[in-house]
Amino acid sequence: MLLAGADCVQVVSALYKNGIESIHTMVNDVERWMGKHGYGVLDECRGVLSKMRAKDPYSWERAQYVDILMRNESPFLARPDI
Repeated sequence: MLLAGADCVQVVSALYKNGIESIHTMVNDVERWMGKHGYGVLDECRGVLSKMRAKDPYSWERAQYVDILMRNESPFLARPDI
């Protein structure tokens, strides 16, 4: 999330959705990724995977679309609770 440009509100929303215990996984994953890619602080890498910084914004959008389809979370799929 941070790599896509998320701010504090978006991170807290994810914690509400996934539970407060998910903060440990989030912190560990970010620290591991930052170390692997040579980043020292969050501000250096925030937004590095965002559309605004993509070399080809169309490919970025297409990748997001394919990701949604592969996870079966498309907003176009019928919802059983409606």
